[in-house]
Amino acid sequence: MVMARLNLIIADKDSIYAEKISRYLLEKSKKFNTDIVTEIEYLYPYITNKNVDMFLIDESMLSTQLIEKLQGFAVGVLTGGSFKESLSSFKYINKFQKTEKIISEILLIYAETSGNSAAILTENKKTKLVAVYSPVGGCGKTVLSLALSGLVASQFAKVLYFNLEKNNSSFSYLEKGNSTFAEVMLATKNKAGNIALSVQKAKLQDNASKVYYFAPAESALDFNDLTVDEYTRLIGAVAEMGEFDFVFFDLPSEFTNVSIQILSMMDKVIVPLVASSTSIEKQKNFFREKELHTSLNNIYDKSILLPNQHNNSVDTRTIYQALASVLDGKNLLREIPYMTQLNMTTCLAELCEYMRGHLDSCIEQISGQ
Repeated sequence: MVMARLNLIIADKDSIYAEKISRYLLEKSKKFNTDIVTEIEYLYPYITNKNVDMFLIDESMLSTQLIEKLQGFAVGVLTGGSFKESLSSFKYINKFQKTEKIISEILLIYAETSGNSAAILTENKKTKLVAVYSPVGGCGKTVLSLALSGLVASQFAKVLYFNLEKNNSSFSYLEKGNSTFAEVMLATKNKAGNIALSVQKAKLQDNASKVYYFAPAESALDFNDLTVDEYTRLIGAVAEMGEFDFVFFDLPSEFTNVSIQILSMMDKVIVPLVASSTSIEKQKNFFREKELHTSLNNIYDKSILLPNQHNNSVDTRTIYQALASVLDGKNLLREIPYMTQLNMTTCLAELCEYMRGHLDSCIEQISGQ
């Protein structure tokens, strides 16, 4: 969906700042037309102009009279960090944060006020969907999902890590945030809900790795409430936003109609392989499913098999020999070596440094290079 540029009025007594932000919006984003106002008396004519979509106003220029006249408009209040209680009906934007973040907050305020989610959609960007799935629990799936997210993000891609496990362990590596996933769940279950808007409001970013993610659901049981159709709607909406270059889905180990539907929507499916006797049997059973249900061949064809020495067990050859009867000649990537250092990592950026170089061939296949 292509949306016309937003007509944005920037009102700030600091002409240098106003010109700087206006120039950035015009040069770096294709979503805005801007006018600058540095004196309050020149702002009022714009309020009666039907072509104005939004006002970005420094808090020093607001008055009781102006606040009343701006009711019903999309308004972002530029602030240096101190908020006035009397202005709480408007959304605040920290004027000294990164300009990319300012743009995101401007678009979010406009979309929320106008109900027009097209404002937060990115035009002509194809989002690649990648799932990391294994029928074996405790195989290093979350570590691999996070490492891939961070390493791909380090290549100047915009990446969302999306954990769909009921027991989410990813927050041992990610920064804690204040947002909640509840609004995304609510928008997904409500057929009239705006999933794109809820995603924009709920997403967090890990400062060091630059990976975007969501806070865990308030209850592990919340994911049980989502149906196959609702998962389809949620994942489809995230892809259609065009916000991200890659979305990595960290999936639970159950093999259900929900997981089959999610895997079928992916561009690539990474399957970590491990070598304990019980794990081998679970993996064999998973690969045999394609023989019983031809509809699963599509999932198998786009899968990437990644041996993971998560417990210092055995090498790729041993895993391949054990699974050869069900792999139909499909190649395995070089194994991820066992690294005791991973047990001591405390953040995603540090995890990525340990994994750097070990996932290159996997990233090449994901990226289509």
